[in-house]
Amino acid sequence: MRVAVAGATGLAGAAVCAALESERADVVPLSRSHGVDLISGAGLERMRGCDVVIDATNVTGGDLPRDVATVTAAERLVEAAVEHGVRRVAVLSILGVDDPGFDEFPYYRAKREQERLALASPLEAVIVRSAQWFEFAMNPAAVTTADEGYLEVADWLIQPVAVSSVGCYLARSALKPNREVVSIAGPEPVRLPEMTRRILSTRGDPRQIRAVEARVAAFSSGALLPDAYASLLDPRLNEWLVN
Repeated sequence: MRVAVAGATGLAGAAVCAALESERADVVPLSRSHGVDLISGAGLERMRGCDVVIDATNVTGGDLPRDVATVTAAERLVEAAVEHGVRRVAVLSILGVDDPGFDEFPYYRAKREQERLALASPLEAVIVRSAQWFEFAMNPAAVTTADEGYLEVADWLIQPVAVSSVGCYLARSALKPNREVVSIAGPEPVRLPEMTRRILSTRGDPRQIRAVEARVAAFSSGALLPDAYASLLDPRLNEWLVN
């Protein structure tokens, strides 16, 4: 099977490409290094002859706000997929993205629109909503440098998953002929300050962690946790730390 991957050089995209190659799929990367611009649509003819396109992008649009760039890229990708005869689209999204508590965040609204565009298209659409990743431990959305020797980490309650597991799940979902919206997370919840502390300790990083109140109270009380229908993917944090 021939599979185009948008965002192929990013963290999630690289994991998807590795998983696809292990499944013996023929991978067609869609990235700037391959002459593709998702905002203008340039280079998207590369997906001609592909069976599936996977959207694992984390788009930045130069002068465009991130939410506008996300929706613009999603529109270009779906339009080009239809034009070039692709049958199926798989989108990497965010766990709980449809929760009304996220209405105030433009990026979450943009991810909802990205999902809607795929589901409303004539393509078979698979949406995989992922929890935060172990690799999120230093994400500036929740982690900032404070005084020398300290990091301030928002007190989010999350159920993180390894990005390699996300890549495998997304790749396998994309290869199956189905239409679905699914959620995935790791096997156990953890407070983000504790996860960051454990990761720094394993790396020998001497910086201390200072937990700070989350900007959105719901992030501390469970809004980012999976529901009972989510698929829980190994490894656990302690297993991931030793690999």
